[in-house]
Amino acid sequence: MCYIDSLRQLVTAEWRRMYVHQPEGLHVPPTKGVSPTASTSLFANTGSGTESSDHDLIVTAALYNANQSSFVTASGKDIKVWDRFHGCLTSHYPNVSSTDITGLCLDEFGRRLYIGSQEGQVQCRVYHTCQEIYSCNANARHTAEVTSMRYIPSRRILITAAVDGSILLHHDKDRGETALRIFCEKQEAFPDVVRLATSVSLSLFIFSSSDTLSLRDITYPKKPLSEINISNMSFPFSTNQNKPEIMSVNFLGNKPVIVLSISGGRFLAYSC
Repeated sequence: MCYIDSLRQLVTAEWRRMYVHQPEGLHVPPTKGVSPTASTSLFANTGSGTESSDHDLIVTAALYNANQSSFVTASGKDIKVWDRFHGCLTSHYPNVSSTDITGLCLDEFGRRLYIGSQEGQVQCRVYHTCQEIYSCNANARHTAEVTSMRYIPSRRILITAAVDGSILLHHDKDRGETALRIFCEKQEAFPDVVRLATSVSLSLFIFSSSDTLSLRDITYPKKPLSEINISNMSFPFSTNQNKPEIMSVNFLGNKPVIVLSISGGRFLAYSC
């Protein structure tokens, strides 16, 4: 899911379909969140005729490139690029990765496309042609599936997280030769790292396992500024008796505020 701020449009995905929701088509019931009541099917194979521009497998990653007015989606080992205005397929790059693609990220200009794979590989490619710029070697890659990728323009640094619990910082100038490993595999509080976010205006980033969140400064990435564990928290008015789990993490725009979505439809906000 992503939000196009300039157009005030919400883009969502379901299996092999993508939809655009207009603001006037969104209804917000009290205490129940957003319920889209009107939407436009953007990239969907309706089953009529001989349309075959959709993916054959489930879409595992999708991005909106505002600089190029296009969407990029990943399914299996393939990359596809779609025109934003017409919803048509403009480019198809098969077998970009040796294993299934699990993560995508763009630089600030939308010219470089970073790709993470199921085996922990990280690649950098030209967005328009998908030509490889570099591929990380054994010293700069994960040992398991890449789960999240974020780019920090001010430092030209790509942060990647993996299901093995590792987090790597890749600098563009190193071209995949080396990476700073700020978090080692299989830590007690972070057996896996599946959520990652960076601040728009501050040199901060956050990552989490299913129940623990860590806030770091990109200047001193190995030292946590704070850590939060939600496993023993109590949530008023909650009827869900299951152990709470962090579903997503993000910064609130350019403000020093962290927002967490918790299983059971709950949200938490913390000031940095």
